[in-house]
Amino acid sequence: MPRKPIGVWFSIALALLILGVGLGWKLGQRLAVTWYRSHPQRTGALSPVGQARIHYIISALGAAQTSGLYAGLANDTNDPKIREAILRADIEHLRDLRGRPELAEIRPVIDLHLGTAYAIAATIEKHDASKGAAVQDMQSAQALCQSLGWQDCSEETLETLAERELARWHPELAAKAAPK
Repeated sequence: MPRKPIGVWFSIALALLILGVGLGWKLGQRLAVTWYRSHPQRTGALSPVGQARIHYIISALGAAQTSGLYAGLANDTNDPKIREAILRADIEHLRDLRGRPELAEIRPVIDLHLGTAYAIAATIEKHDASKGAAVQDMQSAQALCQSLGWQDCSEETLETLAERELARWHPELAAKAAPK
C-alpha cells in the first residue's frame, strides 16, 4: 500500500488557514474603522458649544487624574531637589485647574486629587526629613479633605491614602500600604 504525502497537504492547509486568519484580521480592522468613522458619536441634543464644554471638562478630568503619575515619578528619583520640583509642579498644576471658574462643576474631584497630592508630598517630605514642608502640606491636605466632608482627616489616614496611591504606581510598596 503506497503512502500518501499527508505532511505536504497538511502544511498547505495550515498555511492557507494562517493566511486566511491574517487577511480576515486586516479586513476586519479596516471595516471596523470605516464603520466607526461613518457613524458619528451620538451626542444627543447638545449644541456644538455644549459638546466643546463636555470635551473640555473630560480633558480636565484626565489631566487631574494623571497627577498620580507625577507622584510616582517623584518617588522614583533619589535627588530630593528634583523630587521636590516634581511634587511642586504637580500641586501647582492641580491648583491651576482648581482656580478655573469654568471647571466649578468638577471642583470636588480636583480637590480630591489636590488633597491626595498634598498628602503624597507630605509623606515623601517626611521621609526626606523636610519637616516644615511636610507639616504645611499635611495641613493643606487636611483642610481640603475637611472641605470635601471627610470625617477622618487625621495624619495617619492621609498617610495611608498617600501610601496606597504610591502603591498604585509602585506595586512593591503595596505590602507597606496594606491595611493594618
